[in-house]
Amino acid sequence: MKNLYIVTLALVGILTAGCSSGDDNFASQTPQPTDKGNTVTLTTTVSFDGATTRALTADGVKTFAEGDKIAVVYVDDNNATVKVESNALTATDIETGGKIAHFTVTLTDPKTSSAVTCIYPAAMAKSDGAPNLDALDTQDGTLATLASTLDYAKFEGTMTAEGKLPEAIRLANQLTLCKFNIKSCDGKSDITSDVTQCVVKNGSNTYTVNREAAAGPIYVAIQPVTTGDITLTATPGTYHYEKTIVGETHSADYLYTVNVPMILHQTFDYTGAEQTLT
Repeated sequence: MKNLYIVTLALVGILTAGCSSGDDNFASQTPQPTDKGNTVTLTTTVSFDGATTRALTADGVKTFAEGDKIAVVYVDDNNATVKVESNALTATDIETGGKIAHFTVTLTDPKTSSAVTCIYPAAMAKSDGAPNLDALDTQDGTLATLASTLDYAKFEGTMTAEGKLPEAIRLANQLTLCKFNIKSCDGKSDITSDVTQCVVKNGSNTYTVNREAAAGPIYVAIQPVTTGDITLTATPGTYHYEKTIVGETHSADYLYTVNVPMILHQTFDYTGAEQTLT
């Protein structure tokens, strides 16, 4: 038995530079199931907890876009965990300036009253339904890539007793976005546009940005940091800069603007010999 669900996702939010947050409130819509043989159509309202971090514009407006997909991870009647992806959004699926979208996903024999997880965007779900945090290891530093493939949000809930998706789904953002402006040693010159590689390290987590030299800022998605040191390494041309930011707290659901005066740690001559600066 196959159940076809059309899920309406609603999402709004403005990011502000710095550490700002806010709550997005949505009026719940009553689901309207329509039975047509073995097909059930269900409409569900979905919102995001707190501030929103998915951005498609420099102003930080969080919206759906054409091509977006959502992954649904559920348990079927054989107690197997199944991951399926929705159809890609088209222009006609998107409403209200991108704040509402209609996703279509097919679930095969979902088990009633069983666990269900929604992962958005679908690219952040592995084949077994686990979050694809490995995708954060290599990034290109752009807002567009974060928006389309990396800015991970999820919902965890339970299928209804009729084997339908919950009436209301609220996605929670799982990552922190950092907006890096990289400064010279004296803090007077912006060298972001010269940086071709930027590495952010917190404990055992490392996030590498490889990019063409271009105007900044450099956007990096990281897992939340409760308290700890963040080490930033930047490579503009033949130079190597490093800076450790001590005792940082970077929460999920936030965008942090970080202006970093770097320390020139090493330089290289044309023969490839390494010189440590004192």
